[in-house]
Amino acid sequence: MNHTRPDIFLIGAHKAGTTAFAQLLAQHPLCGLSQPKEPGYFSKLTGDPRKLREYSGCFEHVRSKPHLIDASTTYAMVGTYSGVAQRIAGFNPQARAIMIVREPIARIESQWIEWRSEAGGLRLSFNEAVRHDTRFVDSGLYHRAVCAYREALGRDRVRVIFFEDFVVNPLAVVRGAFGFLGLDADVPLDESQSTRNERVGKREDGGVLRTLRRLPGYTALRSVFAPHSVRAIFKTTFTRPIPTEPAWDPAVKRWFLEQVREDNLALLREERKPDDFYNLTLD
Repeated sequence: MNHTRPDIFLIGAHKAGTTAFAQLLAQHPLCGLSQPKEPGYFSKLTGDPRKLREYSGCFEHVRSKPHLIDASTTYAMVGTYSGVAQRIAGFNPQARAIMIVREPIARIESQWIEWRSEAGGLRLSFNEAVRHDTRFVDSGLYHRAVCAYREALGRDRVRVIFFEDFVVNPLAVVRGAFGFLGLDADVPLDESQSTRNERVGKREDGGVLRTLRRLPGYTALRSVFAPHSVRAIFKTTFTRPIPTEPAWDPAVKRWFLEQVREDNLALLREERKPDDFYNLTLD
């Protein structure tokens, strides 16, 4: 079987605009985006040929496109998923990687909200998660991830994009990415067709729903007996809003910045951004 080999990897960071960016990239007539957007195949590569077939199937709907996009934010967590950059390079040595980075404090707040809102998701409070779930620091070590991919793929095959620049002028940033990818940048783009994962309105499971999710066959029973209209009421009744502004313990915030500060400064300097582009002060 000939397996599909995506050549564009949008590797993160988590909650840095990757969804909107991927959807804009996929508007190029020569590009196709995987379904789901984040297959995460290379994060936990098992060698099982069935998993490779499943991964290839994520691109079945765009197989005719010459350039295929895998936009898995777990690929930026090179500490959690050791060897991920090397596995991607081994799978397709001609691949190119794009990493979108974002001011680390705002990004980690959004990351916690997103993971908390997922079905059966993260149960740790915000400060507990930052301090004890190593993925939060790992996903904020941007320079470490960029270096891993530049070593695996080659320096000229890895591009860093700043979320703050993307927010100001998304179409210009995407067209710049087309140039990096060797694609015609002068193609029509519709920004209104892209979606953003906002932190406002996110909800988490209440105690009753967490208990129900642990029951054998819960998902199957819900699909059979609960139409979408009922599910909406169920969600409102058995979930609760997540705070949109998590409250930092000052000691935890300082500790987090101590973990990521030098790494982030190294990337800012390498990409010719001023040191104060991010607020990394420890005071």
